[in-house]
Amino acid sequence: MKATRSLTLAAFALAVVCLVSVAHGEMGWLAPWKLVTDAAGDGRVLRELRLPRTLLGLFAGASLGVSGALMQGFFRNPVAEPYVIGVSSGAAFGAVAVLAAGMPGWVVSLAAFAGAGIAAALVCRLATRDGVTSPLVLLLGGMAIAGFLQALTMGLLLRVDPFGMRSVVLWLMGSLAYRGWEHVAIAAVGWIPGMGVAMAASRVLDLLSAGEDSAASLGVPVETVKRLVIGVSCLMAGTAVASCGIIAYAGLMAPHLARLLVGGRHGMVLPGSALFGALLLTASDLLARHLLPGQELPVGVITGVIGALFLVGFLLMRGRFEA
Repeated sequence: MKATRSLTLAAFALAVVCLVSVAHGEMGWLAPWKLVTDAAGDGRVLRELRLPRTLLGLFAGASLGVSGALMQGFFRNPVAEPYVIGVSSGAAFGAVAVLAAGMPGWVVSLAAFAGAGIAAALVCRLATRDGVTSPLVLLLGGMAIAGFLQALTMGLLLRVDPFGMRSVVLWLMGSLAYRGWEHVAIAAVGWIPGMGVAMAASRVLDLLSAGEDSAASLGVPVETVKRLVIGVSCLMAGTAVASCGIIAYAGLMAPHLARLLVGGRHGMVLPGSALFGALLLTASDLLARHLLPGQELPVGVITGVIGALFLVGFLLMRGRFEA
């Protein structure tokens, strides 16, 4: 009952935030129904600027939330997040390489997704031996590959045209500004199948969370499930990063809020993480647009500040319980 009520309230809050996000922007308040009643003018602003931005926040935030829940369950670590196996570093390298070469904007998302996928594949290859994937080696391999790619990215930044540096910095900090329907499509392509697969495997994930040996004794194909979790998490995080850049902490906070309010079963945690991830990102974007008069902040700045405070509070509370 508590879980259902929490999800209902989160869905209502998300609907309100989305409505405000679509209705209010640089041009002030616009009536949302003009999406369908006004072919030009206000209707065009809503359809081509505000609605894609809001939908991107929904899909990307939900993807990061679910990806974070999967990673925290896989590593059995409450501070794991989607970027722990090098997805963000690979995406950043791909995006900056394309921007340094002066290629058009739509190629940036494709290069970022390719970079994320290649980095994740390399890390998984390092962590797998004789068909067995080691979570510890996966974590350490992710740190090594991430450090290597970050160094290459720093070198590439020297080749970026000074006039294009602003777009590079905005991408690296994470932003939903100036995004179109193609970016929404990229984020949706990751979230829709990823969420379906994750929910279908939710009962198996509950068994796996009790321990690999225990799950194997019940007939769970442990290594297959581990590869599935990694693949789905990388798909969702990779498409989210490719569409809106590196968004800090969204994938860390959402699963914690979900577990706090709906319990520990993956059948509830996964949709809860999707809801809270979408709510965090769309609300943070709304705050980023209106916090400073006449100036818009990258949404990654807002999620970074909120996430850092959240993490400090989490560590303090954990220390109090352990004392």
